[in-house]
Amino acid sequence: MEGYLEKVFETALVDIGAPAGTSVKFEVPQNAEHGDLSTNVAMALAKILQQPPRKIASEIIGRLKFDNAHVRSVEIAGPGFINISFSREYFIG
Repeated sequence: MEGYLEKVFETALVDIGAPAGTSVKFEVPQNAEHGDLSTNVAMALAKILQQPPRKIASEIIGRLKFDNAHVRSVEIAGPGFINISFSREYFIG
């Protein structure tokens, strides 16, 4: 799933003008209510893009094109984390 999400995020990052080769690292949130995976890529890009992390996160989320059979929701949390929750179908399939 991380490989799939990396590709989806890479496309969105190019669309918002992030530098080529910007890497997206995912981790499992400590609190299960925050989704199945989380990334801080928006916070990492804040200084480079000279924009608030939450604004960058919103722009990224707006450009994500994912399969609803895999991803149930993508949300902004805190200062600019992007939390991803997998769909029920992903776990069953």
